[in-house]
Amino acid sequence: MGTAARKNKPLSKKHTIRAQQLLQQAWARHQAGLLQDAESSYLSILNKYPNYAEAINLLGLLARQLGQFDLAIARFEQALAIQPSFAEAHLNFADTLKMVGRLE
Repeated sequence: MGTAARKNKPLSKKHTIRAQQLLQQAWARHQAGLLQDAESSYLSILNKYPNYAEAINLLGLLARQLGQFDLAIARFEQALAIQPSFAEAHLNFADTLKMVGRLE
C-alpha cells in the first residue's frame, strides 16, 4: 500500500475506543475555552492516530474559532479525504467557506 493510501485510510475499529476517550477529554478542554490545551490534545491524538478524522475536524473548528480560516478549510478537507461521508465535517467546511465569502 502506498504512502498516500495509508495516509487517507480511516482509523481502525481497534483504535477507535481509545481515540474517542482522548477526543472527549480534548473536546472538554475546547468547550471550557482552554484552546491551547485543546489544540495540544488534538495534535497529540493525531500523533498517535494520524487518520482520526474527528480530531482533524475539531482542529478545523478550533482554527476557525481563532480566525485561521485557510487552516480551518484545509483541516476540513483533510478530514473529508479520510472519511468522505463525514457529515459534520461537510457542514463545518461549508459554513467556513460561507464565512469567507466562497459561495461557489
